Amino acid sequence: IGVLLGGLWSYAVLGWGGYWAWDPVENASLLPWITATALIHSLAVQLRRGFLQSWNFALTIATFGLTILGTFLTRSGAVVSVHSFTESPVGPAFLAFFLLIVVAGMALYAVRADSLGDSKTMSTLASREGGILANNVILAVWTVTVLLGTVYPIFVGVFSDRTISIGRAFYDKTSLPIVLVLLLVLGLSEVAPWKAATRTAMSERLYLPMLAGLSTAAASVAFGLRSRGTILIVGLAVFILSGPTLRLYRLATVSAQRRDRSFWSAATTIVQRDRAYWGGMLSHIGVALIAVGIAASSGLSVTSKDISIDQGETVTFGSYELTYVSGFTESFPQRTETGANVLVVRNGRALGTFRPQINAYPTLAVPTPAIVGGINRDLYLSLKNIDNSHILIDAHVFPLQWMVWFGGTVIGLGGLYAATGRSNRRTREKLRADA
Repeated sequence: IGVLLGGLWSYAVLGWGGYWAWDPVENASLLPWITATALIHSLAVQLRRGFLQSWNFALTIATFGLTILGTFLTRSGAVVSVHSFTESPVGPAFLAFFLLIVVAGMALYAVRADSLGDSKTMSTLASREGGILANNVILAVWTVTVLLGTVYPIFVGVFSDRTISIGRAFYDKTSLPIVLVLLLVLGLSEVAPWKAATRTAMSERLYLPMLAGLSTAAASVAFGLRSRGTILIVGLAVFILSGPTLRLYRLATVSAQRRDRSFWSAATTIVQRDRAYWGGMLSHIGVALIAVGIAASSGLSVTSKDISIDQGETVTFGSYELTYVSGFTESFPQRTETGANVLVVRNGRALGTFRPQINAYPTLAVPTPAIVGGINRDLYLSLKNIDNSHILIDAHVFPLQWMVWFGGTVIGLGGLYAATGRSNRRTREKLRADA
């Protein structure tokens, strides 16, 4: 939820034209979330099957260490970011604390390595625990990739006189294949049984989800979608959505027939009986939704920069007509707001007058956009310059932007719902035995 709110603030307040720029401090918030997500999944494997115990210790150390590293990056002034503070005396203290965590944690891990081994051995990777292990490996690769891109410029600056930056292109190119594989393995592991998956069982469980995913991808092409990455993500998202949905449908149908009650009553009982599992499945659905939102809003966006509009003039941007009506200036104790009233018309229908503006603070000026939201797309207007008779704006169209916020919210709600579940007797006995 914190990462989601940070993206929303970046999108709705800063006015640079997006919600995620792979800024070093943005990355610092993402890294511990990735490792914590891997930890939650492998903890479930340890409780149910007795595997991945050593993974869990390593992921715990990594998650806490990356949290402190993110605090160091934010508070030390080591990176230049709109999210970070200027150089602070607490920076070296956080760096020392981070090094202590890494060195002491890894030293203890190495000393106790013999006793951290799994109590059982995994018989086959063709199982749910095998899928979770594969997901953990993929998440670890993603973590290392983002971490290297984040800290490499810092090392270059420390050990040489050069100043370099690693931009969005690097992260987009490296993250896309990782995320595609991650979504595929996620969809497979959702339907895989524990212990071992037979070919017959997997064929029965995968047939309809794969058919739904492939059909959706084909329909996307038929409707004119040409971005390969977006097509793949849409197909994989439907694949992920279909697995838990069909499972709940089958379980609820059987339960309703056996106990002579309604389908919805049976489904509600099933979901409430195992909140940890179904909360996790709800989070997986959120992952699918946010993946589609990110793919559409990033891969299918349309941008026009430096649009010049004279007062009273109308300029066409795609299916929109933008008219500069008037300017305004408002003074507040902390800032001065200077902006423009822009009439937006789409396909002959007036959507209203919107106010992109520039907030001038004592030390900096921050543009705040005007966002014309919609189910299909957002129109995003960012003011760059204004005078008495003329404005200069950047205009963007972000398709399905709402799915980013909705999908992220569903992920968080799924986690909260899972946390409300009570452990069953077997889990409590397992925890006591491990203690």
